[in-house]
Amino acid sequence: MVSRLRRRAEREEAQDDAAEREEAPEDEAAGSDPGWDFAWTQTRANDPEDATESGGTGAGTGDGAEDRARRRRPRLPRPRLPHIASLRRQPRWVLLAVAAVLLAGAGAGVLIVAGGERERTSAERSQLEAAAPGSSRHSRPTLAVPSAVQRAAARLSLPRQIQQLMIVDAEGYYPRDPFFARLRARAWGGVLLGPANFLDESQFAALTGEVEVVARRARHVRPLIAVSQAGGGASAFPDLPPRPQPLVGETRRPAIAAREAQAAARALRARRVNMTLAPIADVGTAVGPFADLVFGDDPRLVASMTRAAVDGWRRGRVISAVGHFPGTGSASEDPSVATATVGQSLPDLRRRDLLPFAAVAPRVPVVIVSNAVYAAYDGVTPAVALPDVIGKLLRRDLGFKGVVMTDDLNSTAPVLGRNVGTAAIMSMKAGADLLYVAGGRPQQEQVYRAITAAVRRGEISRERLSLSVQRVLALKRGYGLLPAAKARPRTPKRAKPTPRPAPSRTPASPPSPDLGPK
Repeated sequence: MVSRLRRRAEREEAQDDAAEREEAPEDEAAGSDPGWDFAWTQTRANDPEDATESGGTGAGTGDGAEDRARRRRPRLPRPRLPHIASLRRQPRWVLLAVAAVLLAGAGAGVLIVAGGERERTSAERSQLEAAAPGSSRHSRPTLAVPSAVQRAAARLSLPRQIQQLMIVDAEGYYPRDPFFARLRARAWGGVLLGPANFLDESQFAALTGEVEVVARRARHVRPLIAVSQAGGGASAFPDLPPRPQPLVGETRRPAIAAREAQAAARALRARRVNMTLAPIADVGTAVGPFADLVFGDDPRLVASMTRAAVDGWRRGRVISAVGHFPGTGSASEDPSVATATVGQSLPDLRRRDLLPFAAVAPRVPVVIVSNAVYAAYDGVTPAVALPDVIGKLLRRDLGFKGVVMTDDLNSTAPVLGRNVGTAAIMSMKAGADLLYVAGGRPQQEQVYRAITAAVRRGEISRERLSLSVQRVLALKRGYGLLPAAKARPRTPKRAKPTPRPAPSRTPASPPSPDLGPK
């Protein structure tokens, strides 16, 4: 049908061309007007009055033809330009096809303009660079995490995503305490337990078991259950391993540090604890606040001991969080008690305090960033709120890919002169992933509501939030807290039916005669 219409259109066009060639008078070289009007000539050629005067259609003879020739103006050879009449003679399917192409192109242009990526602001780019250096160059920044983690993060609602980025202090001893009612409503990413939650072994086992039960019944992601168990005075449970870090450091044998950490991991896992704030990677000084808590004052010894301890915790399947980056061994005070200052320059930090962190950066899952202020930077802002510390020094220079955890934000807020909610926002902008909030419900709710409001008004971008959520979920998946996606059961293939044997063409033998006695 289509080819027949096309041939008909070509035939009509050929006939029209032949008719125009017969009608056209010879061109007059003299007196021709170069400014003649093509449209006027075409209109006069198709004038019905001309046809009437000529006594018929087309090229008549006699007075009508002479009259028409007299009235024609001299003209130049007419170029072959399309006109309305030729368009009207096109088959309908051609016109419809052209219209469809034009509409499709216009629609595609509208979609491209409407769905184009919005250009990021400078604040959004700086947040992405602090959280994942180089990510701001991509239209959709993602991390090198399993696709199951990305899907799990995408399924979480905004409140659940923000709650996954908070680790909070637990209050109380028993499952009936008010903390567990709040835990049902808030899917906190982690819970930190300590001596204030311990009465005896059976009570503590019931407490940690109830944390998991509540999360499972509320259909939350399994939380991190953490304790501080670095040894000695830095342990929530002094009766459990490891031994104090100064004693282990005196042996100068990294294998002992690994065995102590692995033994402590087994003891914590038996009590349903899956995370520890250990080991302490600070390099001590004689007058520093942590001289009785660290492996020693030799940077290389501390680096080897810290690396061995991290390996021991990993073999024991307990998450280790190393602190306190970029080093508080020479701080003026304990940052959790008062504003602490570290007076070393950046080259001094690189030669001394950063060596243990550089040794464990490729393998440790979590790094805790300090609340101290550093003369190597501006001298007034805590390290946990500085993008240069988290994004450049820790992530870009040392190549750390894991989770960045804040120290207690209740200790960060007084140094900044702000409330704890603002301290949490500044820490996230600087590149922190996991926000540690000690204290009770008021502080926890203040941080949660501040981060939620900051995300909704665009102060913290959704892309920035997604990076931290993916990191926390990837950490949990690596230690068995995020169940792997269930594989779809394969439908067993139906066995091919066994072909029936073809009937034999040999005639059936007659029944054998009965040879028995009659």
